[in-house]
Amino acid sequence: MSEGPAGQWGLRQQVLRMFRWDLRYQLRDPRTLLLMILTPLVLVPAMTWLSQSADDRREGPLVVAAPIAFAEWVDSDDALIVIDGTLEEPGAPHGAATEPAGQGDDETAGETDDTEPDVTAPLAQVILPVEQGEPYRVRYRGARLEGSAALERVRTVIRRHEEARRADRFARLGLPPPDQILATAVRDASTAEARAGDLLGRLAPLVLLLLVMTGGLHTALDIITGERERGTLETLLSAPVERRAVLYAKGLSVLVTAGVSTVLALISLGISTALFDMGLDGLDASLPPARIAMAGLLMLPLVVMLTAALMLLAARVPDYKAGQFLSAPAMMVVLLPAGLAALPEAELGPLLALIPITGIALAVREVLSGVAEPGLVLLALGAAVAHAGLTVRFAGQALTGERFLLGPPDRRARHARGDFAVEGVGLFLLAILCLWFFGQTAQGLDLTIGMLVTQILTIALPAVAAVAWLGRPIGATLRLRAPRMRDALLAVIAGAAATGVGQLVALVQSPLIPVPEAFLEQFGGQFEGFGLAQALLLFALLPGICEEILFRGALVGLMERRLGRLGVMLAVGAMFGLIHLAVPRILPTGVLGVLLTWAVLRSGSLWIPIIMHAVHNGLLFTLASTGAVAEDQQLPWYALLGASALAIGLVALMGRGSTAAAEKT
Repeated sequence: MSEGPAGQWGLRQQVLRMFRWDLRYQLRDPRTLLLMILTPLVLVPAMTWLSQSADDRREGPLVVAAPIAFAEWVDSDDALIVIDGTLEEPGAPHGAATEPAGQGDDETAGETDDTEPDVTAPLAQVILPVEQGEPYRVRYRGARLEGSAALERVRTVIRRHEEARRADRFARLGLPPPDQILATAVRDASTAEARAGDLLGRLAPLVLLLLVMTGGLHTALDIITGERERGTLETLLSAPVERRAVLYAKGLSVLVTAGVSTVLALISLGISTALFDMGLDGLDASLPPARIAMAGLLMLPLVVMLTAALMLLAARVPDYKAGQFLSAPAMMVVLLPAGLAALPEAELGPLLALIPITGIALAVREVLSGVAEPGLVLLALGAAVAHAGLTVRFAGQALTGERFLLGPPDRRARHARGDFAVEGVGLFLLAILCLWFFGQTAQGLDLTIGMLVTQILTIALPAVAAVAWLGRPIGATLRLRAPRMRDALLAVIAGAAATGVGQLVALVQSPLIPVPEAFLEQFGGQFEGFGLAQALLLFALLPGICEEILFRGALVGLMERRLGRLGVMLAVGAMFGLIHLAVPRILPTGVLGVLLTWAVLRSGSLWIPIIMHAVHNGLLFTLASTGAVAEDQQLPWYALLGASALAIGLVALMGRGSTAAAEKT
């Protein structure tokens, strides 16, 4: 074996020497110590302690103010201390219930105070009905955890009293008691250890990946992007060492930082499960060290894959500031597939095991829960190793070129070639952040105004403003030219047929990503109270215009030159799916986004995907509102496949004939 610098031994020595230098440099940075050591050691115990403290506050005896009659109904098991007092401030009105006493299970109503009452006052106040038929009135401190617990205990006491009173009334009349629901004894057959593992398994992948991304991204940006900005990377690469030795050393530094964060988080996880009850109603169970060690082994290839991806990101960003700007979206991209492990309906299967990040997240959850199937866990581990190997190979090839040293091309050079892909990605990230922080908040306050704010102010206007700010012609970039009549008619039919595309994809993905029942109820319930015309304007026409201006207009116009037709179809389609911020909707809407992007490329007019989008949404709302199709009904797969084929065929017919020359340009 050669001992020279070009030999294997010489390469190892170079890697270790530069790795030790990078590591010493990083350890002198207080931010590295905070992200790599202190954060994983503190974050998990702090989250567990807060969960336990919240439960402890709800579990103890709670003080309520009520008349003596109510105090006589309270048993020792109710954990209520009844005093003669008042919750409200002088002159404050009572919160009134709307149901008469003794009817139904909701004899009480709660209303949070407009002003926070004195903390020494009772958590709830009970006002008994004066006359028959009047409601019970309960005011409680909704801003405090104990207040909600006190409300539930008061409701339990009132229900029990009303049931006893009804039974006594029937007995005095000589009638049999009213029908009662049969008593059911319910006991969770899973062990405390399994329940603790299930809870931790839902949270652990997200926490671990958050720590890996936080520590690894900071190190990668510092030793790659930061060194390039400081001018030391060029000096290092001009030294008598192999370039791949520099690359390996820096990759090892990022890997160690991310790996140490993961190991410390796992150790902290084990200690926390032994010291705290995990917030499971007094459950006290510690996980076996073997399970935690297995979770760490499963995370290892994922850490390697993310290390390579973070190095590639650090080498591609122009400067440290741009890298920090991309840190939040990068974390969102990584945490989103891991979020499937938090869904109760998601289970590790042969197909989900092959999906990057998702397979490992589900495997970690099932290992910690003690219900993992060894074959599926090994499949997920093997897939993760393959993903890591491919990512490392791709990153190695990309980082050995001149871009590793020189960074991405100059902005002016890119713009001269018509390449605005970086700005397009930034525009999408700005839109998704605005939608997350402003759009959803506005929709939560008022759905009508929120939709207007979301679609116009956070989606359409930023897209037009970005195109103008970059100095691009708005009409040409957004493809605002009038469509051919033939293409417009095809778009109407294709938009109606495209409803089968999303449903077909949802049907195919349902074994992998089941849609929670609560998601369907919430999604369907938010449209109640809207007339058909209002719903069509808000949820069909408005998104059809505003979202198409952003995706098929600005993003396609800015990114097409860099990515090409196929690349921009896939990229914009994926962005269209991600912006809907719901895991079950990402793939169906993403595939629909690919079809709409193809339509604008074929027709050369933004109005074509606008028509398709509006018709697609409008048809879905019309069918749902008129009751033509029930929410739980699903068309046969062959009908969905036929509708999808029709939509694709109609889009393929667009842009032919006299627009062939325009399509080529």
